[in-house]
Amino acid sequence: MTTNDTASAQSTAPHVIIVATDFSDVSRLAVKQAWKLATERADAQLHAIHVIDDRKGLESKTEYISREEHLLATMPATLRDHVVECAEEAGLGPLNRPLGIHVRLGSPATQIMQLAVDLDAAMIVVGSHGKHGLDKLLLGSVSEKLVRNAGIPVLVSRPKNFEGVAHSEGLDPPCPDCLEVRHRTGGEKWWCDLHAREHVPTHIYSSTEVGSFTKEPFDFEGGMTGGR
Repeated sequence: MTTNDTASAQSTAPHVIIVATDFSDVSRLAVKQAWKLATERADAQLHAIHVIDDRKGLESKTEYISREEHLLATMPATLRDHVVECAEEAGLGPLNRPLGIHVRLGSPATQIMQLAVDLDAAMIVVGSHGKHGLDKLLLGSVSEKLVRNAGIPVLVSRPKNFEGVAHSEGLDPPCPDCLEVRHRTGGEKWWCDLHAREHVPTHIYSSTEVGSFTKEPFDFEGGMTGGR
C-alpha cells in the first residue's frame, strides 16, 4: 500500500463509538448518549455490545452449552431492537453509518475492551449505577475497569443526582469590565485589572459565553451539558 493509499484509508476510516449495554435503565441512558454523539459526526459509526457473562453458567455442561447457543442466536436481534428503541424514545435522528451489533461471551470489561481494539475505536460509552459498597462491586465494576484499563476515552453515563449537595450561597453577576476585556481580546485575556491582581479572590459567576458564540447544550437527564 502506498503512502497515498494509507492516507486515503485513514481519512475514510469511521470514528467508532462503542456503547455497552446490559439492558438496564442506566445503560439505556448510555445508549441514548452514544447515539447522540454518533449523529454529530458524519464519519461516526456506533457499535453496540452486550456481553453474556459465561461465569454464570449452569451446573450441567450440556445445559450450559445449550443456553449459550440459544442466547447467541437470539441476542443480536434483541440488542438491535433495544438500541433502536432507546433512540426513538429520545427522539434522536438517524445514524450516518450502519449500526454495528456485537454479542460476546466472557468477562464484560474484557470483551468490551477487546472489541475496542478490534474496531480501533475512538470512545467507549458505558453506564454506571453510581452505587457504593457491595452494590458498587456488583454493578459498577465494569465501568470502573474500563476507565482504568481501556486505553481510550471512556464516557461513564449515569442519571443526574445532586442529592446531598447544596447550591452555592449565591452567584455574582458577570463583571462588566471582565466581559469587555474578554470580548476586546478575543478571549486571550479573561479578567479586568482588578480581578487579574494576585491575592484578590475571583468572583464566582456563570456564563456560557466565550468570544462571540455560545454552545447549545444537549442533555439526557443532565448528562453532557456544558459550554465551550
